[in-house]
Parts: sequence; structure tokens; C-alpha cells
Amino acid sequence: MSDSPERFDSLAHAREWFDASIAYYNHERWHSGVGWHTPASVHFGTTEEVRDQRAVTLAEA
Repeated sequence: MSDSPERFDSLAHAREWFDASIAYYNHERWHSGVGWHTPASVHFGTTEEVRDQRAVTLAEA
């Protein structure tokens, strides 16, 4: 996610930017504190599936 703009053009622009930032942070950005998973993956219980797929990919490398 890009850095925040120095200034937002409107309240709607600010809301769009924050919504996109929060979505990125929770659904795309991996976090070391939760085993390099996304917060959404931890919340929705898909970490085992992700970990298993990572193991397959590593074994095939």
C-alpha cells in the first residue's frame, strides 16, 4: 500500500484511502507475529491450509 497522501481532496477520498489501506493490511500483508499469515487468514481459520500449500510449494522447489 502506498504512503498516505499529504492531503486528501475530500472526506470521500480519505475514506476510500483508509478502506483500501485497511483491506490491504488485513487481507494481503503478511505479519511476522502471526506466523507470516494475514490477520484475515488467522481470523477465518485458514492458516493450516496456507501452511500446507506453502509446504507443497517448498517441496516442489
